[in-house]
Amino acid sequence: MKGNPEFTRNLWLEAKPSRLIAMVALLGALFLLVGTRSGLGDTLSNTALMAYVAIIFIWGNRLAANSVIQEVNNGTWDSQRMSAISPWKMAIGKLYGGTVYVWFGGLICLGVYWLAQSKGGYSPRLMQTTVIYLGCGLLSHIISLIVSLVAIRKRRAYGRLRVWLYQFIGLAAAAPILFLGTSVVDRYKWGIDSLTEMSWYEMRFPQFGFTATAIAIFVVWGIVGACRMMRVELLSRNGPFLWLGFTVFTAIFVAGIHVPARSAGMFRMFPLFENSLSYFMTIGSIVILLLAYVIALAEPKDKSVFTMLRRYAGERRLRNFFELLPRSASTLALALVIIVATGAWGFFDADQIGAGKRNVRSTMIFLFAARDIGFITLMSLWRPSPRADMTALVCLALSYSLVPALFFASGIYALRPLFQPVFSGDPYLNLALIGIETVTVYLILAFTIRSVVQPETA
Repeated sequence: MKGNPEFTRNLWLEAKPSRLIAMVALLGALFLLVGTRSGLGDTLSNTALMAYVAIIFIWGNRLAANSVIQEVNNGTWDSQRMSAISPWKMAIGKLYGGTVYVWFGGLICLGVYWLAQSKGGYSPRLMQTTVIYLGCGLLSHIISLIVSLVAIRKRRAYGRLRVWLYQFIGLAAAAPILFLGTSVVDRYKWGIDSLTEMSWYEMRFPQFGFTATAIAIFVVWGIVGACRMMRVELLSRNGPFLWLGFTVFTAIFVAGIHVPARSAGMFRMFPLFENSLSYFMTIGSIVILLLAYVIALAEPKDKSVFTMLRRYAGERRLRNFFELLPRSASTLALALVIIVATGAWGFFDADQIGAGKRNVRSTMIFLFAARDIGFITLMSLWRPSPRADMTALVCLALSYSLVPALFFASGIYALRPLFQPVFSGDPYLNLALIGIETVTVYLILAFTIRSVVQPETA
């Protein structure tokens, strides 16, 4: 990190000698107490890993999420934004400089884990566990920082920010990967060879190597994403292509993972030929639609965005228009292109009747996603506050659960396709109902945008 003034500043603030000594003393006392009672073995190693989780995933997430928020709350962030530090150096300095103290403690915990487990020898399980815990810790910190930067961008004028929520999101995102990675290591430990390989696009890979590589790849994507968010904070513009590239990459990556038969229940709504091109494209489109929800909640959707879009469209500044265009719109367009291509390929890959039903189901899911994102945007314009997205999510949750249940209890079944994807009955009627509802939402959205975005007067 030489030549990075932000990292150096955080290093001097966080890694003071007195704090380092305190960390060594506290962890040393903990491990000495456990080691004295149980000796070198599983008890000490499990204690070390638990201490690592507490330090890195709880304390570290809070520091990562709070690294910029505390500058905002202290009134020092604007002066840093106006400095000559590049977005890359600022992001790296905040991410690793602000968490250097907890990483010092975390590495001590991993060192004790090695000492307790190695017993004078080396085993691949030690390295595998270390890689998984290090990678998931990095990923958790990155997500916490990105979520806090998103919140700052949307909530700068609304007082103190809820750091605990952002650190929890980072933990929630990394926890499934950590669980998967550690379960893979345990399978190696017990020698269950049949469970130590996985299939990706019909190619066999060692499961640990695949998991570790995936973590490393998404850590790199996360660092790039943090730097892009920092560019926005430092008043630079981002083009749409990196986000679309990440979306396509994630869709291709996830679609190729073989889903075991015992876990494939959620995909039974798509009776596609397994490992066919239509199957991969359908799963990829679903991943893209999920990412469309994520970016719709992350990006600002206030009046100023649509005002600038109107200006750029009127002045024919297409580059500026597409740079400012909500990423959720381009992500939905990408999903639609893939769904149309999947439908066209389906008529060559299967019988026309079966392909037609699958196309209807894919289109129905796309329309529900488009309706939801349009409603989220509409709520942000109707209720311009930091709680608009949460309000929209609550309304959507009720529309998917409580409202259909009430209709079902009342014996009204015909309106269920307006609130939930229904794949039984007449698929084309169900598609027509959700299509009409989606068009209605976007007509209301268009009138709302027109009312809040007044034409500029000379």
